[in-house]
Amino acid sequence: MSRHSSGPAILIIVAAMACIGTDDDAFVVAPGSPMLAKSTDTDPTATYRFPLADASLNIKSDGAFSDGTYSVFANGVCGVEAKIFATADLSNSGDATLGTNGPRSRDRSCPAYPRRFTVVFPDGITETTASFSNLREIENTTYTIPVGSTVKRAFHMGVATSARCEGLVWSAIRTGTPIPGDSVLVTRTAVDSWHVQSQPAPNNRAYCWPNGPSYNMAVEFTITSSRALP
Repeated sequence: MSRHSSGPAILIIVAAMACIGTDDDAFVVAPGSPMLAKSTDTDPTATYRFPLADASLNIKSDGAFSDGTYSVFANGVCGVEAKIFATADLSNSGDATLGTNGPRSRDRSCPAYPRRFTVVFPDGITETTASFSNLREIENTTYTIPVGSTVKRAFHMGVATSARCEGLVWSAIRTGTPIPGDSVLVTRTAVDSWHVQSQPAPNNRAYCWPNGPSYNMAVEFTITSSRALP
């Protein structure tokens, strides 16, 4: 069973993303930076890569823009908007975001637009959807993950489909309230890249927001910044 959704639902997802909470107890909240003047630094854009060998994964890419190993979602290409909020230019949240139906993108006429994911639920239901996702705090002006280190982070993936979920949340806490979910593991592999994957089952639960159930769901991808970060 497959359901497809279009642009308007993405606006709901973006609104929902504004409410996403922090990660579980392993989450480190960096102190806020005063924004007395606009920073001369700007936030780097990003490229996301989802593996083509995805038989064991519950989040599958559309397979477009393949480099032979990954399906590549590059900022500015085919409606994709991807950024790391690593500076005081905007929020300094440290979050990495990926939107596949970017309203500000100039490149919205390619055959693969809008880029989509197929979500495979454990009960066999599949839903194909554009998405807006948010990976919490990987880099800002006061916090960084050392190269080679692995931390737990909250990951929220908007699912612009019908009644089952508006979003999948890999985290134990959302907006300060415990939920039946598990954080993803983020490993910094270089000064400009991070590898993201769900924890091994059964600790790979994604909370189906806002309807309540959680599912054991595997996800994996990499993020590359447009420039090296400290």
